Amino acid sequence: MTILGATLGILIIYMLGTNIKKYLNKWMKESSIEKKENRLLSLFNKYGVHGLGLIGTLIIGPNMTMALGIALVNKPRMLFVWTFVGIVVWTFTLTYLGHLGISVF
Repeated sequence: MTILGATLGILIIYMLGTNIKKYLNKWMKESSIEKKENRLLSLFNKYGVHGLGLIGTLIIGPNMTMALGIALVNKPRMLFVWTFVGIVVWTFTLTYLGHLGISVF
């Protein structure tokens, strides 16, 4: 259910990407969004679309990664694919670690 919910969220953001891009360009001057955008920009410059989709999903969440990533990336389809992969990887990883933590105690 976690994967389905997160994927639905990024799918909606992907489909409305051009409107979100215009909206984000209008509101980028806010400090909280600007800080997240700077983190995302440094991730993008260092790791590319692959790293942004995988690492950004864990650090700032899939919805924010997709929304801010659309403003940075020329190919939003690749960002969608790698954000989906990030959702799947981190969901299974964190669920397994949670299960392991419960079984240890």
